[in-house]
Amino acid sequence: MAGNEISDLVEKFSAHGLASIDKLELLVGIDKMLNDALINHLGTILPEVAHLDVCEMMLLEEPEKTKPLIERILNVFPSSVEEFVGRLLRSSFYTQRQAVAWVALRFGCEEVKSIVKACINDTSVPVVRSTVSALEECDGQPFNDDELADIVEELHRSWSECVQCMAPDVIVLIKKKTRFVAETCVSNSWRRRYAIVKKIEKLCDDDIATVYLYLSEDPEEEIRICLAKSMEHVKDWSGFVSLFLRDSSPTVRALAIQAVGCREEFQEVLKDVISDGNWEVRKALLCVQKAEMYRNVVVPLINSLQQSPNWRMRKEVLESIVQTSKQDERLLYEFLSKYLLGYLHDRVHDIRKEASISIGELVKIYSWTYEWHTEIETAVVSKSYLHRITSVCAALSFDEVHGTNFIKRLLNDKVVNVKLSVLKVIDLSVMDQEIRSMVMDMCESNDRDLQAMARRVANVELHEVI
Repeated sequence: MAGNEISDLVEKFSAHGLASIDKLELLVGIDKMLNDALINHLGTILPEVAHLDVCEMMLLEEPEKTKPLIERILNVFPSSVEEFVGRLLRSSFYTQRQAVAWVALRFGCEEVKSIVKACINDTSVPVVRSTVSALEECDGQPFNDDELADIVEELHRSWSECVQCMAPDVIVLIKKKTRFVAETCVSNSWRRRYAIVKKIEKLCDDDIATVYLYLSEDPEEEIRICLAKSMEHVKDWSGFVSLFLRDSSPTVRALAIQAVGCREEFQEVLKDVISDGNWEVRKALLCVQKAEMYRNVVVPLINSLQQSPNWRMRKEVLESIVQTSKQDERLLYEFLSKYLLGYLHDRVHDIRKEASISIGELVKIYSWTYEWHTEIETAVVSKSYLHRITSVCAALSFDEVHGTNFIKRLLNDKVVNVKLSVLKVIDLSVMDQEIRSMVMDMCESNDRDLQAMARRVANVELHEVI
């Protein structure tokens, strides 16, 4: 159905009065665009009790979009809440029953507790899920701890494991300590155990300790991963660190390292990680930021990888060094400069190029980087033209910040590809006259590629001047 036809229909059937409402009901479900137009229309006219009939049907099509309309109407006509909830509760359609607990809790029906409990025992899993979500939204009100405990019991008795896994959502609403956490931790269902672990941050300290005591060595990796991620919520978690660092899962070990990476009391434990057989675990050591720990933990790791045949490991180390250098000037000055500059001479092109680009960025941040002059020059005059090519970005930034003449050297290089690499990155509009002249001379070069690139750069400059 075309959009203009939908608009015409809505316009035709939107007059006030029950008869027009009856006709509006006929529009529900014909077309998604019509549903949206109908919702927008009801949201712009004055609320009427009769509009609830349309909303009741719209819950079958667009439940989330319909809820604001229901709220708008019931705020004006609160006496209609009981009758509307009763109709939804008797509905054969679960999408309508899904709204029951939300309406009852939000607008306070007289029998709200019995209505919510009826929804908890509904045969439809989505209805139970919506009911539990509604309870979470209102922080368990108006139920007291004992009544919430009864709801947990009902969820545990459900035939559906999916429903049983919703119990932790209600357990966290109970203010006092209960037996439910411990019972869930020893459940044969890993899904139930996982469900309580995912709520760890909302549990009280005693219950958190219980979860870690029972599940820190759970056979399910996902459960241990979740616990390793949530260690900051445990009051005294130091005892679990060594346990997680010995875990069979590399992910768990890596997460444990990230949790304690800046805690000096774990320095000796972290040293042992350097010999871990999994790279993802060793890589987690790069999160260490404190200078003394960096010297004793991360530097040995970097040293151990200098001759590694796996160049991708070195590239990841380089990326970490660059990120750390931008955040911590002291670490760059005291430890990282040596390694960063060393990557300018790596045997792998991608690493040299990444190092050159990163050095170019850092040179613009830290004025003391003139101390790197010798290393940059070594790369610029390297015997390998491939190394000279990858030095271009670092050389360009050095010239801009420290007034050196590395780019002129590279433009005078005997290898055409080196000159081409320079032409690809320079902006003649900010270069001095000598470099401009060098580029203009290249416009008459016998090498077609060099000539074309030089003319392209020169034309850009000419266009900017014009």
